[in-house]
Amino acid sequence: MRRNATFQRTVKKGGTFRSLRQANAYDPAWQRYSRSYLRAHPICFCDAVKVWVDGTPLVVSFGPPGAVAPSFQTDHIQPINAGGDKWDRANHQALCHSCHSKKTARFG
Repeated sequence: MRRNATFQRTVKKGGTFRSLRQANAYDPAWQRYSRSYLRAHPICFCDAVKVWVDGTPLVVSFGPPGAVAPSFQTDHIQPINAGGDKWDRANHQALCHSCHSKKTARFG
């Protein structure tokens, strides 16, 4: 489904509207890669989530020590828009939905 809002084309992906540029960033090749990455990394270590703050990598905790959960999302540690490489495996981590949401809300 396409719509034209504020003169920017958008595409409906997974029930949410994304900009066409953002939707293209997560193309079928990325989706295949992400599924493969999550099969190889099925666990989110909620007490050791990597984040990128002002050009510095940090580790933060979104759960008690030793907390784990099934991972559902492949996350870029250093965001692509901050110079992170989309395809660099060292720039990826497997996160559960809760940790990914908290990381995005807190660190962008």
